[in-house]
Amino acid sequence: MWKIDPDKTFLRRANNPFDPTLHTHALTGELKGKYACSLTHELRVVFKLHDDIVHLLDIGTHDEVY
Repeated sequence: MWKIDPDKTFLRRANNPFDPTLHTHALTGELKGKYACSLTHELRVVFKLHDDIVHLLDIGTHDEVY
């Protein structure tokens, strides 16, 4: 089980998923149109934006989500 401090994560910054501390980037290939960011050094979140809503699609290690 992953241990995440909610005060230092994507959940706290959900109003700005492009906060520089999240290292958010657009994905390519099969995941084109989606974004990824880092919760921790190992843990990633894949999401998409629709209007102003963040839709979480996957959470896991780099190898698990890509």
